[in-house]
Amino acid sequence: MPYKQNPFSLYDFLGYLLPGALLIATILVALGQTDNHDILIQIKQTKDTYLIPLALITSYIAGHILGIISSITIESSHLRRKGYPSKSILNIQENSQTEDETHNFPRLMDTFFDAHTYLAHNIMRIFQSSRKENKIDAALTEKIKEKIKRFFKDEYSYDQTDIIEKEHFHAIYHFCVENTPNHLPKIQNYVALYGLMRNTALAAIVPFWIVVTTSMIESYNAAQQNVSVTFSHSKAAIAILSFFAFSILYYGFTKFYRRFSLEVIMAFSTCYKPEKKSHLSLKNKIGK
Repeated sequence: MPYKQNPFSLYDFLGYLLPGALLIATILVALGQTDNHDILIQIKQTKDTYLIPLALITSYIAGHILGIISSITIESSHLRRKGYPSKSILNIQENSQTEDETHNFPRLMDTFFDAHTYLAHNIMRIFQSSRKENKIDAALTEKIKEKIKRFFKDEYSYDQTDIIEKEHFHAIYHFCVENTPNHLPKIQNYVALYGLMRNTALAAIVPFWIVVTTSMIESYNAAQQNVSVTFSHSKAAIAILSFFAFSILYYGFTKFYRRFSLEVIMAFSTCYKPEKKSHLSLKNKIGK
């Protein structure tokens, strides 16, 4: 295979470094607004030869932590509300609730982030044009579905007609990784971009909740001391800008997530040739 994806790329590094750096900067700014300045003083007194590598490593690790949290919060919320892009692209109706979930109360964290993504989606709708979302032609969609079914029959001896409704994307994605070198760089770039947008969106919403939390604490203390609460225009501006930034980044995440899924589907549909196999099937690989 002429092209092999580097497991550690610049896109991958920046996809974790930038959100982590944004999160740390936000925390430091928040600490600067409090009475506890000890940490900031120690940071300023640290030599650049130690501070710069430490900042890079800390930001990268923080970015990985953000990636884990954002995948189980923002991405999970998007999938609950909108379903997998790979299925919506092929006009596959997806049941958002399983039998085990229909009789359970929603989790508090799920409801919390569903409210965020719902508001972010509707905020961005205000700034979008009225043009319809680009979709694959219905006739071409049916041809792609037939090719996917043929792929599972040839590669896995799986001949169930409902395979597309159950699960198909991971299998065709790994086929593209192994057999579509011309498409792979673009696919991997979309992965890095939607991960960057998702991680940064989570970091961007942190200032909003710092402002909300500190304002609630100040209001409670003021009520206990029976004094009036002063309105802070700067805090209000930070909260508004924070949520707006979250909305833009969430929109970017959904956009690149869909483009990634579309690129995989189209790469598979153009490169998989059941009548002329240029690759070894899973059965042949096992046989060898």
